[in-house]
Amino acid sequence: MIKLIELIKKAVKGDNESFDTLMQSRKDNIYKVAYSYINNTEDALDIMQEVIYKALVSIKHLKEPQYFNTWLTRITINEQIWSKIMQVILLVYSFLMFFVIKWNIFNLLKNSVIMFLECNYR
Repeated sequence: MIKLIELIKKAVKGDNESFDTLMQSRKDNIYKVAYSYINNTEDALDIMQEVIYKALVSIKHLKEPQYFNTWLTRITINEQIWSKIMQVILLVYSFLMFFVIKWNIFNLLKNSVIMFLECNYR
């Protein structure tokens, strides 16, 4: 445990080798947490990559090394929440675009019919 705390402290100070060692020892755990929420291997691997990147960028802000695992789990859960939110946003956007396109096609057809009728049946 003391070795782990020292490794975390070095990573917080910017030691990339210590950070890599930490991530190698924690990436299975990150994946398991991600997969338990997402239930999709590719998405869980994407989330794992994003979590490692976010941890690298923000580890300098970790104040209490003994809470490293909790901090990393929190990043993982937050990343999954954002992933789900983005999936919903994309789904809603696709749904709306379907109706916008359908509505535009309907209006084009309607206008074409009106123009045809006006030109041919005056």
